[in-house]
Amino acid sequence: MIPQTVKLSDVCEVVMGQAPSGDSYNDEGTGFPLIAGAGDFKNGIIKVGKYTTEPTKISNVNDIVMSIRASIGDKVWVDAGFCLGRGVAAIRASNKIDKNYLWHTLTYVEPTLISRGRGATFLQVNKDDIKDLEIPLPPLAEQQRIAALLDTADRILKLRELAIAKLDQLAQSVFVDMFKKHIKKLKLKDTCSFVSGGTPSKDEPNFWGGDVAWISSADIEGDHVKEIRHFVTESAINNSATNPILPNNILVVTRTGVGKVVVTDRKFCFSQDITGLVLQKEFMPEFIAASIRNKQDEIVKQARGATIKGVTRDVIANVEIPAASFLEQQEFSEIIKKINLQKKNFEIDRLKINDLLSSIQHQSFAVN
Repeated sequence: MIPQTVKLSDVCEVVMGQAPSGDSYNDEGTGFPLIAGAGDFKNGIIKVGKYTTEPTKISNVNDIVMSIRASIGDKVWVDAGFCLGRGVAAIRASNKIDKNYLWHTLTYVEPTLISRGRGATFLQVNKDDIKDLEIPLPPLAEQQRIAALLDTADRILKLRELAIAKLDQLAQSVFVDMFKKHIKKLKLKDTCSFVSGGTPSKDEPNFWGGDVAWISSADIEGDHVKEIRHFVTESAINNSATNPILPNNILVVTRTGVGKVVVTDRKFCFSQDITGLVLQKEFMPEFIAASIRNKQDEIVKQARGATIKGVTRDVIANVEIPAASFLEQQEFSEIIKKINLQKKNFEIDRLKINDLLSSIQHQSFAVN
């Protein structure tokens, strides 16, 4: 049986936030905590920076608070009364819809809501944009069955993501443990030569569409290249002084999106917001990468720029690292390779679970 389709306003109350008087703000914890926008919550955790003694709109327990501007659709459960600022709205379930089913439905229709955003400075949606969202509404028992299935898949997915994060922490803990005793330091520029990137010229014949990856800092997440969106031809690169092809196992460090570092596993070229490091033979890439990650906070503090913050190549060149022997580096690298293998297995699991989650969502929520 195909479930009936309803508008969100048929089964929920939508409470739009309203900014309280600026005179009522404080950071001493007096009054109601203020959720002004998506910046006050992340990964399901609320971390407010302001309180108000003159609340305007107040959330109820079990409301879903959703960002309606900039990060449209980001959401969080609330377990207490919060003042709702103008960057958020509360979605309040009626007795016609299971609250957990509602949560997963909102996740599914998020792209639709984002597409309704408008604004010159940042995108924003209004109350009608939210109220008019169409969702399927099966009987309550079926809603609860679907929600339980998605809750289980979501929980397993989060466990895999947590395991990957813990392995990252383990890698850095191993680094600190092994090299904290090294008082003598080297500067990064003493371990490698630097290669600058560049943006391929669209005027170059047959530049795009080859089989050599071209990456920018936006393609890098954590310690890996998350997505390769652009490919160029090798012959065209050979005619360009600004776009070298780097071999496998060379490091790249981002100068915007600051201080992310990747040990590469394929030939590629890269944009001007990335610096390539060609290591001298007595330095292991896994050791150098961990050394840079260990200094990332210091690198970030040196970032400059009004719109997009970044660091110069000199900042990267002068990063200090432990003066470890080659044997110590090899030992560390072997440990890291084992950790990375386990991470890869968890990542494969994560992708499979995510595909399963998407499949269940589509089967449950797609409106014909």
